[in-house]
Amino acid sequence: GSTLTVTNAKGLSLGTAVEVNDEGDWTWTRTNMGSYTWTILFTTHADTENQQQTRLTGFAPRS
Repeated sequence: GSTLTVTNAKGLSLGTAVEVNDEGDWTWTRTNMGSYTWTILFTTHADTENQQQTRLTGFAPRS
């Protein structure tokens, strides 16, 4: 029943209400992503005292 929101470093929303399954897996598709390698900062409980962040580097679209 969890969802996530994908935003860029400037706070622009790239994906909203992305569903997360019971195993914690999720899929997000963005057109025109190109072949860039991204650094993703996962934030849980955003804007609360329980906020936590984890950085994932070297994230790239599947080929």
